[in-house]
Parts: sequence; structure tokens; C-alpha cells
Amino acid sequence: MNKELGRTRNFQKGFSDPNALQQQHQSDVESLKRELQVLSEQYSQKCLQIGGLVQKAEEQEQMLQRCQQEGKELLRQNQELQKRLSEEIGQLREFIAARGARDSASHNEKSSCELQVLLRVKENELQYQKQEVQCLRDELQMMQKDKKFASGKYHDIYLELKHIKQRSEREIEHLKEHLRLAMAALEEKEMLHNNIG
Repeated sequence: MNKELGRTRNFQKGFSDPNALQQQHQSDVESLKRELQVLSEQYSQKCLQIGGLVQKAEEQEQMLQRCQQEGKELLRQNQELQKRLSEEIGQLREFIAARGARDSASHNEKSSCELQVLLRVKENELQYQKQEVQCLRDELQMMQKDKKFASGKYHDIYLELKHIKQRSEREIEHLKEHLRLAMAALEEKEMLHNNIG
């Protein structure tokens, strides 16, 4: 407001002192140019910062996708292994039952004990595989949550960049208009000064 009042006073004095008015206009034009330059630099710097954040968010999302794919592959492999172990245990049980019915207890006691131990080992392996599968499922669930969070953050950064860009473009256009008006006023005063001179 004070700046504008000063300009108005200088404008009124301009007819008596055209040089002072010309200097004031030149000063205003230079000031507007500096403001425009500062704003352009700030905008460029902010764009670079947000560009870096966007790149980091994209890299994190890609890493999460890779981890998710690896986790799904491990889960598939473990499920196959679990299925094979279940089949082996079933076959062992059938084999033990068939041997027990066929042979006498004294003749097959040692073989039967070994098979029982093998069966327990296989059952333990199956139990371990079930736990592994559950752990992998939990990890995949966590990865999906992380991916959702990263996607949300990426979206927020994109919106922030869009708002900053729009605001900066408006401010730059506003300053350009001020600069254009100041230049036009300066040219008009120079013409007036030349006509008077």
C-alpha cells in the first residue's frame, strides 16, 4: 500500500520532475524483474525437490512389488512342498498299516519302528512348512500395507507438486503482468518527456 502511495506521489510530481519519475519506473521494473527471478528459482528448486521425492516413492513402490512377487513365489513353492509332504506321510501310513497286517509282529518290529520315526520326522517337517507358509502370508500382508501406504504418499506428493506448480504459475503471470504494465508506463513517460523536451 505504501509502495503504491509512493508511486502515486511520484506520478503527480512527474510532470515537474520527469527524470525522477523515469528513475522510479526503472527501479520498479528492476524490482519486479528481481521478484520474478527469485520466484522462478524457488519454483525450479521446489520442482527438483518434489521430483526427487516422486522418484524415491516410485523406487520404493517398485521394490515392494518385487518383494511381493518373490514372496508369492516362495509361498507357492512352500505350498507345493507341503502338498508333497502330506502325500508322503499318507503313503508312509498306508505302507506301515499294510506291513503291520501282512507280517508278524516279531519279524517286522524293527522296520515298523523305523517307519514310525520316519513318519514323525515327516509330520514335523510338514508342521514346519505350515508355519513357514503362515509367516510368508503375514509378510505378504505387511508388504501390501506398505505398498498401499507408498502409493498414498506418492499421490500426496503428486498433488502437492500440482498445487505448487499452479500457484507459482499464477504468481509468475501476475509478476509478468506487473512488469509489462511498468514497462508500458515507462515507455509512455519517456514519450511524454521527449514531447515536452
